[in-house]
Amino acid sequence: LSFVDSIWELLGYLLQGYPTVILTGEVMQDPHKIVGELAAHHVSRLWLIPPLLKLLMDTFPDLGRRLPDLKMWVTTGEEIQPDLFWRFQTNLPDAVLYNLYGTSEVWDATIYRPTKAHRLRPHVPIGKPIANTQAYVLDERLNPVPIQVTGELCIAGDGLADGYLHAPELTSSKFVPNPFPDAPGSRLYCTGDLACYLPDGQIEFVGRSDDQLKIRGVRI
Repeated sequence: LSFVDSIWELLGYLLQGYPTVILTGEVMQDPHKIVGELAAHHVSRLWLIPPLLKLLMDTFPDLGRRLPDLKMWVTTGEEIQPDLFWRFQTNLPDAVLYNLYGTSEVWDATIYRPTKAHRLRPHVPIGKPIANTQAYVLDERLNPVPIQVTGELCIAGDGLADGYLHAPELTSSKFVPNPFPDAPGSRLYCTGDLACYLPDGQIEFVGRSDDQLKIRGVRI
């Protein structure tokens, strides 16, 4: 319950009138039990990290038939590989897989719905900023880089955290004054993620500016 996404996962659907199904730790260890529970409760919306999606798709080639009610899937937590993302579109044509980007410091920032125009891209786009969020791709001087040029992805908007607990120096290095302020005193979070804007306004994540990795959605 302390994880940032729990707020949206618990309250987002309830606000739309959908009950929340919470799977136990025991169920989450077994893909057969996971699918069985999702089917038994007629789950229609699901968030998961890419490794779990891959496990379910590898285990059940007929995943769409087993989960006919599950029409909205959201993958988040780490980069999803293009072959997995587009395999989902082929194998589950009646469902939609959204690719969502966010960090603990900004909660969720962008979301991407599959578009065939991006099928041959080396990375699955992370989409466009959600409401009340601004996304910039900047150089080391916080100047915008041209379209399709890689820079650091920086986020502003209502979702920003106050900073890091008991770490003022780290906070000041990552949360900087926003040079493109929508409101006086607004801040910009420098994610350390490398990205570029595509000509159609979608953002493509291309890697990290440091040695940080994510394993099963956890930063190391």
